[in-house]
Amino acid sequence: MFKLPILDILHRGVVLSLVGLSAYGIVASFAVHKDTLQRGRGTMCPIVIAFQSLMLTTFLRADGT
Repeated sequence: MFKLPILDILHRGVVLSLVGLSAYGIVASFAVHKDTLQRGRGTMCPIVIAFQSLMLTTFLRADGT
């Protein structure tokens, strides 16, 4: 049977741990991003709402309605 040196085993353990941690980070960040978008749906900054209503009334006046 082939024997691996201790440093090689430690290196493989560190690399696999970092790969697993990176995968966990990617999945967790996607889940948080999705949750943030879902919680923010339907709520807007008051400045954005005011700007949208201003633009809407400006375009309605320009059309003559």
